[in-house]
Amino acid sequence: MRTIKTVIFVMAILLSYASVYAQQNIYVNQVGYTTHQSKRVLTDYRAERFDVINTQTGQIAFQGEFKLRKTDDPCSGMTLFEGDFTALSEPGKYLVRVHSSLNSGITSFVFPIGEDVYTNVLNLANKALFLQRCGMPIEEQYAGVYARELCHTDDCFYHPNCTQNGAKNMTGGWHDAGDYGKYVAPGSVTIGILYASYELNKAKWDSDNWNIPESGNGLPDLLDEVIYELNWLFKMQRADGAVHEKVHTKDYVQFIMPSEGNVPQYIYEVSSTATADFAAIMAKSARIFKSLDPHLAEKCQKAALLSYSYLEDNRDIFPLGGFKNPADTKAGGYSDAYDKDERIWAAAEMYLLTGKKKYLKDFNELNTIFKSQFSEAGWINPTALGFYSILMADDKHLTNLQSELREGLQAYSQKHIEIAEGDGFGIGMKPDDFTWGSNGTVLFKAMNLVMAAHVLESKESAHLAAHHLDYIFGLNPNKISYVTGVGTNRILHLHHAPTVADLNAEPIPGILSGGPNKFRNDEALQKIFSEDTPPARVFVDNEESYSSNENTIYTNAALQFVATYFNR
Repeated sequence: MRTIKTVIFVMAILLSYASVYAQQNIYVNQVGYTTHQSKRVLTDYRAERFDVINTQTGQIAFQGEFKLRKTDDPCSGMTLFEGDFTALSEPGKYLVRVHSSLNSGITSFVFPIGEDVYTNVLNLANKALFLQRCGMPIEEQYAGVYARELCHTDDCFYHPNCTQNGAKNMTGGWHDAGDYGKYVAPGSVTIGILYASYELNKAKWDSDNWNIPESGNGLPDLLDEVIYELNWLFKMQRADGAVHEKVHTKDYVQFIMPSEGNVPQYIYEVSSTATADFAAIMAKSARIFKSLDPHLAEKCQKAALLSYSYLEDNRDIFPLGGFKNPADTKAGGYSDAYDKDERIWAAAEMYLLTGKKKYLKDFNELNTIFKSQFSEAGWINPTALGFYSILMADDKHLTNLQSELREGLQAYSQKHIEIAEGDGFGIGMKPDDFTWGSNGTVLFKAMNLVMAAHVLESKESAHLAAHHLDYIFGLNPNKISYVTGVGTNRILHLHHAPTVADLNAEPIPGILSGGPNKFRNDEALQKIFSEDTPPARVFVDNEESYSSNENTIYTNAALQFVATYFNR
């Protein structure tokens, strides 16, 4: 009995330390580590050794030593010491206790080890995408305390920069970010990322039980969610195949619920970037749904063919110089003055859909620009999504091209392994990478590394991709889990209109925050940080910091992609 009481007392002390002292410069993945991945702990003060303690038993499960990792890290400005406990694979809940002449006995946040540590994150992220839906009531039975009323059902006016006049019903789709704009490029890229994950991990996406209105219809709920966006995208296509850029208000709305405010929304002019993204995602959708929903697949194919035909007839970027917000509009620019990356994605998907050589010819001509070299697959450059599709295709005509792409992926992976070796937190980020949406960059890089792990069977790439996920979940200079609702020290004040307006204690869970931004593009950052602040630390969990603490659906899709790959 005395032994049991002693263990209980020790556990109470450990948990007390964990809550009071964990913020003192011990960095761990607060969401947890899978049993098979590498496991690291960092401190930014000189520490000699550490214990990993099972919080359920009070026993030491692992002991290790810290080693100097990096002095004067360019991204964080820190000197960092690293401990490795990869050998610990027993499922359970743990914390790290650090032994140091400065702060001996300080402990980390509690974290789990297990096969399915990312299951909860994925469940929340999947539901968060549903909660971005526009044009339907989000009922309590599906959303709990995050239920809200029907929104944005009024017809949208064609902006004067369009060739059309009047108004059109544009209900549906997903709100893109922290406000209520809807965009073709970000929406298409979001679906493209989710499709890539679906093709890579189909068995992990077979759930028909997300508790959304379509659950139980026999189709994976991931695809039900995608269909909701596709049905909006169809409305964005003009009769000749050109596709409108976005639907948005002229100015940003305040922090109000989407059903409030009655602010007019506008349909903006067509662009070649939106048209190419649309053609790409419709072509891929036609392949994905061919056997699952032939009627939808046929509709997607017709839409893709029409938009690609328009691109063939209009080889130069349009509008001239790329889409830019007109003078009367401040909200959500997503300006893009280059469309070759969108066009190569479209060419890849059109070839894989039809098998017609003219599309492969277009791809190869455009690839003389990109030379099979990988970049991060965000809205600004979706080239990698086309590369993924080509790499995963079973087509004898692509053998040489696939070989070139594997070489490009190998080069990308090796480059980032080298970058990570010189980074204090062990990820493939340089100081200049910490700009608007840097957490998305972290995960887009991880997506390429996951593809390298899969296509090249590269264990080093897999380990590095996992380190990027560690960073997102707390192993970062700000000691914060950048995803709402998960981790002990997590995002609480997201720049997200419905989250601010609904008066709930915490934001909608499962949403990725934007991340550190060295350019300090808002007043909230400018009041706290200077130009000399190390870039990876220029972040504040403040609802006014739209340039570091806002979400987007496409960066959340990258979170879903990477976490799905590592979850078991």
